[in-house]
Amino acid sequence: MIGEPDHLREKKDDESYIEYYFSEAYRDVTPSTELHYYSAWGKLEDFAEENGYLLEEIGNEEANEFADYLEDDPKVQEQTAGHYIRRISRVVDWLVTEAQIADYNPYKQHINRFQIKDGEESEKMEIKINELRAAVQSALHHKITFFVYLMLILKTGIRRAEAVNLDLRDIHLDHPIADKMPEPRTEIYNYPDSIYIDSAKNEGEVYNGELRNCGNKELSSRKIPIDDELKHVLVWWISMLPPTSSPAKPLLRKMSDPEARRPSDGTVGNWMTEWSRANGFNDKDKKHFGVDSHWCRH
Repeated sequence: MIGEPDHLREKKDDESYIEYYFSEAYRDVTPSTELHYYSAWGKLEDFAEENGYLLEEIGNEEANEFADYLEDDPKVQEQTAGHYIRRISRVVDWLVTEAQIADYNPYKQHINRFQIKDGEESEKMEIKINELRAAVQSALHHKITFFVYLMLILKTGIRRAEAVNLDLRDIHLDHPIADKMPEPRTEIYNYPDSIYIDSAKNEGEVYNGELRNCGNKELSSRKIPIDDELKHVLVWWISMLPPTSSPAKPLLRKMSDPEARRPSDGTVGNWMTEWSRANGFNDKDKKHFGVDSHWCRH
């Protein structure tokens, strides 16, 4: 660590390196590009946690182990691994040369280890943005709760269970609608227009007064910013939420349910499949075919 440059603000203690990067270096990007970077950085954090490493302690040997880790993961295709390494290297290069809070970049030596075809991100289905926007609009005629769920996961990249598990107190909106919501939890009290994902929500356990039917991933607590488009949807949705029997006051509620309870993760998964098929977003000729909730994370 060699200090902070004059043209950048100081990194906050509770701010991750990837959050700092997008705040100071890479602001004007599409949501999908930002999600790609967060996905790559999340893979690095998973590796560090599993091996007991601090990110600041990763050197050449540990970076080589990380490359092996990607190569040995059957769920990670070679091109995806290559993109992960390149994005991580780009962030760390900035931390070294611009932010000046890292000494060197141990990932750069591996950027050519995995073959990448030009212009090809992965084998996942590619959808043009105008087609996706039209399909998202069509979700309003499918189920209104599903439309909000779809906007949430597309805009934030959160997992299906994480979206289903959101309570109103997990959301801090800088808007008058906040007067009708519970006070934001302490983790986001000073972070307007943000969502907090709490990894302490476990399947089969009572949390915030409600028994949870699905759980969030362990060690995945984090703050996520809300952009203007998602904010408009959330304000619109929360303004017309019916009363619920749940003391947790879920964000997502089944409008046809007299008690306005939250849908299960299986239910929203079924909604996703129905919507995907209705819009032709299934291609069984591809190795990874079909648009599902996980597709929206990438």
